[in-house]
Amino acid sequence: QTIHDRVKQRFSSRVYVHHCLRNGHLGKHRWHRSNECCVHCHLGMEQRQAIRDVAWGQAQVTDASMLIVMCADMQAWNKSPENYWVKAPQEVQDILVPAITGYYTDKPQVQRDETLRSCGIAAQTIMLAAKAMGLDSCPMDGFDFDAVAKLINLPEDHVITMMIAVGKATKQPWERPGQLPIEDVMVVDKF
Repeated sequence: QTIHDRVKQRFSSRVYVHHCLRNGHLGKHRWHRSNECCVHCHLGMEQRQAIRDVAWGQAQVTDASMLIVMCADMQAWNKSPENYWVKAPQEVQDILVPAITGYYTDKPQVQRDETLRSCGIAAQTIMLAAKAMGLDSCPMDGFDFDAVAKLINLPEDHVITMMIAVGKATKQPWERPGQLPIEDVMVVDKF
């Protein structure tokens, strides 16, 4: 069976994520690697039902073939930062590894911003990989983050950034209910 078949049939979602990691789908882009984005996706149906209960009853939490909780370690920059540059040339490592400490130390907002960037890039990559495999996906932030953190035993130094439901759509998505005009969101040269 292909990965596509396994996800469609609700086999271990870990297989899909491992496929993405093994085949470079999550690593081809070069996001800044000082905050570790991680995926929590081996969720049993009982746990997914508990998450659905704190996600305002949204059906895709339990009905999708896979539910991924995107998490990030806000202290990853302080845990073996040399691992993020191990394949870089030594002269690059000599500059960047020491710079990580100065960039993140005592800057919780910078640490959090980096987790959001890293997980956002990884989430989009997962959704694009799913689409390439003929699957549909939906990013989700409509849930009680604190309650989900308790349900998955999220470590204290981690944050949840979003969830992603992956599977086959059962109906067409709604037409976009509204969008700002491009001239309201695009700035050229300066504000």
